[in-house]
Amino acid sequence: MASSTPHTIMLSDTPEWVRDEAKANSVAITPGDLIEPVGAGLVQLHSTQAGNAVPYFAIENPWADDNTVAAINDDYGTTDTVFFIKGLPGQQVYAWLTTGGSVAAHTLLESAGSLGALQTATAEGTVTAPRRFVARALETVNNSAGTVPARIKVEIL
Repeated sequence: MASSTPHTIMLSDTPEWVRDEAKANSVAITPGDLIEPVGAGLVQLHSTQAGNAVPYFAIENPWADDNTVAAINDDYGTTDTVFFIKGLPGQQVYAWLTTGGSVAAHTLLESAGSLGALQTATAEGTVTAPRRFVARALETVNNSAGTVPARIKVEIL
């Protein structure tokens, strides 16, 4: 029987993915993390909770040499080259839902801040960052009792 748990971050085939790479900026990054560029060839975990975010998600290292863990769970080291996608609307990724978060399918998601994870978007009446909605949940995930982020399938907006 086939597994229902994805083993890749990029879940959809179209439109074609735009891939890039940059060095981690002194922080470990896990495939599925929401990241942001921070200067000359560097990326870090997205840093502003509910802030503007471009949908850049770390993907698995195609040359990972650790055969003891699935590639999507193989962290990039603090100075490793991080492979990532520049997400386009409609593409689906296997991202992270923040620790303690709970979300229903079709809920809008935004950056949870320096964790690289997503959270349920705050009320639209408090909009201060026009590009803060990153994705829409494709499934219901209850991580309210979780002590670490949980995986979630999302569609990029």
